[in-house]
Amino acid sequence: MKNKNCSLEEKIKKYPQIHQRFELLIDIIEDAEGELDKANAAEERVIQELQQMGKEALQHWANEKEIQKARQFREINKQDVIKNKGKKKIYWYTTYGEISICESRFTKNNILDRPFSYSADIQCRGYSVPLQRRMTDFGADDSFAKASAKMD
Repeated sequence: MKNKNCSLEEKIKKYPQIHQRFELLIDIIEDAEGELDKANAAEERVIQELQQMGKEALQHWANEKEIQKARQFREINKQDVIKNKGKKKIYWYTTYGEISICESRFTKNNILDRPFSYSADIQCRGYSVPLQRRMTDFGADDSFAKASAKMD
């Protein structure tokens, strides 16, 4: 984290979507509206909120990391002739859903460099390792065609 002296509340407030997810989780616990009498219903709501929170957290991480890696690349290569090749939208699939960013691309000595993709070890339209493992586990139970349908 950028500032380790911040309280948890201050850190969460920097990310409005994450802050909202925490409030929604607390609403589930308190069940002020009285609509979650059954354990299964409460569990489903918690799973949905955690799934969405995970996706939003990964999206924030990717956006921040892309900016950081582009800045580092420029700093490391400030003595070299690098050309900014613009940004390109990339996406990959995770257990939380699709994550997408606009990635900075550079050329150095006519070689394309994508600092974020390389450092994050992802490929556009790729699958995260946890998602691959999950799909393999499902595939062990059924055919892979049925396993991919379960992932939706």
